[in-house]
Amino acid sequence: MSAQPTFEPLNAQLAAAETGMSREWRAFWRSPLAIAGVAILGFLILFSWVGPMIWRLNPISTDLSYIISPPFAGHPLGTTGVGQDQLSQLMVGGQISLLIGFFSAVTGMVIGVVYGLISAQFGGWLDTVLMRFVDMTLAIPGIYLLLVLDSILQPNPVTIIFIIAVTSWQPIARIVRGEVLSLKTRDFVEAARAEGAGQARIMFRHYLPNVMGPIIVFTTFQVGLGILTIAGLSFLGLGLPQTTPNWGTSLSNSMSYMYQNAWWLIYPPGILIVLAELSVNFLGDAFNSAFDPRMRGRG
Repeated sequence: MSAQPTFEPLNAQLAAAETGMSREWRAFWRSPLAIAGVAILGFLILFSWVGPMIWRLNPISTDLSYIISPPFAGHPLGTTGVGQDQLSQLMVGGQISLLIGFFSAVTGMVIGVVYGLISAQFGGWLDTVLMRFVDMTLAIPGIYLLLVLDSILQPNPVTIIFIIAVTSWQPIARIVRGEVLSLKTRDFVEAARAEGAGQARIMFRHYLPNVMGPIIVFTTFQVGLGILTIAGLSFLGLGLPQTTPNWGTSLSNSMSYMYQNAWWLIYPPGILIVLAELSVNFLGDAFNSAFDPRMRGRG
């Protein structure tokens, strides 16, 4: 009788994977960059969601008695060119900017991960077609796609999330595909096939947990890219309507008063955008150091 193939028990491998994941999360929380990123992001979240509960001025109401007024007791960050309170504008605008950054990153991540898993798992002609489509979309400048989609679709937060997502999912699709191809011949995958696991179970139960490190890192950086993208579109007068508060629109509107020394309209939205980008970049670097074995010097 021929010897039956033996595989490492799945439970042992899953336990080892859980131990490794715990070690990686501990390494993440020991990183000064992680602490700094969480602190800055926590401040921005409190500023954007708790702030309006304390400072209750309506961000879109106007007071023609105070137009382009510098900061004073009634308006700690001054007023805009139409008499709107700058502080409440930035608080409510932070909600839109942060939510669009987060959900556009998550949406693009989901599209790219599923796409990469399917391409690597089924391989053959399907893999070739899917990857050539990725190459074709990457050859089109992202800013061009953003402008075309923005001109076609009715601008609102949902469509902006969709626009950013469909122009940013390709890199993670290629990353996931490459990682999965390196896992297809591993013992735990062979064991799952021998036990009769279907394609979907192998992809989402066995491949996905093993590629979560690169996915988390990519998604973190994409949050910052989403925030910068909506700020850039708003600065160009595109994206969300001018009546929808967000940091990019506040910065764009402030450019009209640059030569009037209206610093309270220029610096605060720019600083908030920089802080948001710094926080997610710090978190992305910390995730990369914790989840990438080469960054920790282990194979």
